[in-house]
Amino acid sequence: MSLFKKTLLVLLSVLVLVIFFTVFYSLKVIIAACNNPEEINDVIKFSAMLILVIITIFILLIFLFRELFIKRIINLKNTVSKIEVENLNDLEINDKTNDEIGSLTLNIKKMLEKINQSRKKVAESEQKYKSLFENSIDGISIRTKEGKFIDVNNSLVKILGYDSKEEVLKLDIPTQIYASMDDFYKVNSMQKNNYIVKIKRKDQNYIWAEVSARIIEDSNNNIYYENIVRNVTDTFKKEEKIKYLSYYDQLTGLYNRAYLEKEIQRLDNKKFLPISVIILDINGLRIINNAFGPKAGDEVLRKIAQYLRISCRQEELISRWGGDEFIIILPDTSEELANKIAQRIKDHCSLLSFNDMTVSISLGINVKSNENENLHEIIIEAEERMNRHKLFEIKSINSSVILSLERALWEKSSETEKHAERLKNLAILIGKKINLSENLIDDLILLASLHDIGKLGISEDILSKKTKLNQSEWEIIKKHPEIGYQIARSSPQLSHIADFILTHHERWDGSGYPKGLKGEEIPLISRIISIVDAFDVMIEGRVYKSPRTINEAIEELKRCSGTQFDPELVEIFIRILEPSIYNNLN
Repeated sequence: MSLFKKTLLVLLSVLVLVIFFTVFYSLKVIIAACNNPEEINDVIKFSAMLILVIITIFILLIFLFRELFIKRIINLKNTVSKIEVENLNDLEINDKTNDEIGSLTLNIKKMLEKINQSRKKVAESEQKYKSLFENSIDGISIRTKEGKFIDVNNSLVKILGYDSKEEVLKLDIPTQIYASMDDFYKVNSMQKNNYIVKIKRKDQNYIWAEVSARIIEDSNNNIYYENIVRNVTDTFKKEEKIKYLSYYDQLTGLYNRAYLEKEIQRLDNKKFLPISVIILDINGLRIINNAFGPKAGDEVLRKIAQYLRISCRQEELISRWGGDEFIIILPDTSEELANKIAQRIKDHCSLLSFNDMTVSISLGINVKSNENENLHEIIIEAEERMNRHKLFEIKSINSSVILSLERALWEKSSETEKHAERLKNLAILIGKKINLSENLIDDLILLASLHDIGKLGISEDILSKKTKLNQSEWEIIKKHPEIGYQIARSSPQLSHIADFILTHHERWDGSGYPKGLKGEEIPLISRIISIVDAFDVMIEGRVYKSPRTINEAIEELKRCSGTQFDPELVEIFIRILEPSIYNNLN
């Protein structure tokens, strides 16, 4: 039995005995007083002494109870009351008695030790949070729901471009941080873990930020928002660039075919009827690429794209359909209106030229007016109409391409229109003398004009140089037959003379370029052009070479006969050539 119970039992026993004897003696006194009134004074004295003894015993019992229990409980209470205001490490509880109060004291001591440990962990956690808060590379803020900052870390100050926390804490978040109120409410809704939003810096520039939010509650049940802000402008721009590249043509800035294919599925709907389609193709783009290089072709494509934007309305879908093809999808557009837009496109594109080469286009138009028609089939038919239009105008296109190439060649090199005319006439003399067919004579005439077309791909500084070319410059010049070959191969109008252009600098003895052909391995037409070209250059001269007389030129042809030139053709040419004939040609 514990001390508390034992003490309580003794106190109760003593109290019961005192009450018993008091009652018993009181009854006895009352009876005695009734029998013998003379003894009443003794009884009163005895009663007073008894009451005094009882009071004394009761006071002693109370003191004993206080010392054994009340005082210990008060000490324990005072100790526990210090938990909120003092360091628990400084609290001492020394009651080691083996009773209920001692057991309670021991449990409280253990509890206080656990509280102390918890306090240490909380303090450590707070310290870690404060360290993370201040040292995080991401911006962190504590704010009210309405958008007032409570605290911010240095990273957020830096992200926002301010000089101090104090500046940032004064800001109104919805109106001075976010680009739009919608973004602020979107973040507050916390429907997603994070949001990509636009935020404003001190310099009024905007950046893209990834913002996450969570609700936190303090000890007073006040609710705040914790935001983590990460600057993702570079990442966002890269993602936007990837998205842009996946939907847009990088060269022209128009939509690409992949995007258009996706949009065709969306637009193939009766609510967009009638849907008009315009397809256009750039004539001779490959020639421009081969003559002036890919950059020249790119410039033409960009110009065409610019003209298409000018000619079309904002709601119309313009896309680069292929290498030299463009397509325009026109929702809610009749054929009549589509024809007007197509004419605007033609008018604008007619202004386009490159290095004196006229650039032309071919167009095809088709309209979907019935919901049962398939938009892909409408596009295919528009493309077929464009090709038929191109075939119909092929002669005009051919003439335009050839004239453009001639003008560009005359503009860039020492070749002149008169030189080309003389070559044509001299070549025709030889061709007729050896009974060439009309087709070959036509090829000969075309080759006379365009045999040096490869010079379009040679630097003007080299072509116009007045002094002797050095070895590296000469090697560049020797590439012009191959460049000319590529230009001619890229044009249906010139492909049949491509081999003649390639071999017009070959020599009879095999020492020419670029292939080193000899004798009759060299095409006949190329052999004819090499003779008349050399003769005319000698007679007329160049910036780097003085002109010769006709007799001097003939003697040079004889000297080079069998080495540079076909000896039979040289003999025929000399026989038919008289000074009066050349003068007439000139």
